[in-house]
Amino acid sequence: MSADAGYDLEGDNWVFATAPDGELLGVASYTPEVVVHFTSKRKLETINITFFKHWGSLVGATNETYTSFTTYAGIPVGTGLTLKASPRIPGGVAYANFAIVNFNDGAIQFANGYPCGASGSELNGVFEGKVSFYGGAPSDFLLSGYRSKVPVYNWAKGVKAGDQIYRNFATDFIPFPHQVALNFEGRNHAIIEGVDTDNNKVITLLDTDVPGSLGRPGDHPVIGYLDGFDSYEMTVTNTKANGMVIYNRGGTFNPSFSIPTFTFSIDKSDMQDYAFNFSENYSYYNAIWEYDEVPEYTWWSVNAPSGTTVKGLTVPDEIAVRYPKIKMSNFKYSLVRFTKAVSGRPYLETVPGMTGDKSQTWESYTYQPY
Repeated sequence: MSADAGYDLEGDNWVFATAPDGELLGVASYTPEVVVHFTSKRKLETINITFFKHWGSLVGATNETYTSFTTYAGIPVGTGLTLKASPRIPGGVAYANFAIVNFNDGAIQFANGYPCGASGSELNGVFEGKVSFYGGAPSDFLLSGYRSKVPVYNWAKGVKAGDQIYRNFATDFIPFPHQVALNFEGRNHAIIEGVDTDNNKVITLLDTDVPGSLGRPGDHPVIGYLDGFDSYEMTVTNTKANGMVIYNRGGTFNPSFSIPTFTFSIDKSDMQDYAFNFSENYSYYNAIWEYDEVPEYTWWSVNAPSGTTVKGLTVPDEIAVRYPKIKMSNFKYSLVRFTKAVSGRPYLETVPGMTGDKSQTWESYTYQPY
């Protein structure tokens, strides 16, 4: 295993490998460009890899510390992992001003395919806001949101730092050409994104939790997409009393997906002997145990293929001596998520640093019981 020179490794980072029965095979700290190898005299088909991270952050006047363990079970022996640095965002931060009249009963968001944020207010039907953005200038902005609960949009192209952009919400914004209502029982939230392959950008076309209390579309929103993108990514979250179901798809926009129902119960919540009953077929699961001793926060996230029981979770001596406050007995069960990969993005593609070709299209359901 290795990490690229530009990979962000804030804090103290370690990795350790264990056999399926929990036997420790090796532990090592790692920094960018350091290669870590784990070997075993035993004949094994798979191993478990755990990433450990300890870091701090100033929150207000409080120095908070965080400790995380992230385990991936069922990794084939001989697998190489390379943690890749994220692409650099072009350009520094820039600002532009937007004024939108006839904004009654409206809600709006701004997107250019890079990080951006908006602050502003509406008074007497006029929205005035300041947008900070990256990606270089000039930049093309998609303004999208809801007008009387109908998804609408407008393009502001070639926006430069310091520009003042004027729009009329009643006449300049037009309805999405492709629409579908989310009428599933419970609360429904959706994020629809368009992929611009040539410019390596993913632009948020619509977020149903768009700011603007009057214009929000409610629990059963109408969603949609715009033509002109190479592919689309859609994430729809349905929430009911027993938990969430998340539909995720990359490729073509699917207007006719379903939201399955499920049942779930826990037999044993101990992280060393976790057992459950789940009604649906699934490809892999993620379970989390955690504890807080404010201002210190510690959690252990376990990822495993269907049918795999992760055994022998323990803190290696090399890490325990550096962080003696970590106590296995303190971990309490928090949550579990089950993912069914309908197509593309199998379990091993979720492992950080996994090399090889990645799925260009995918479809999955993730279930999170309450």
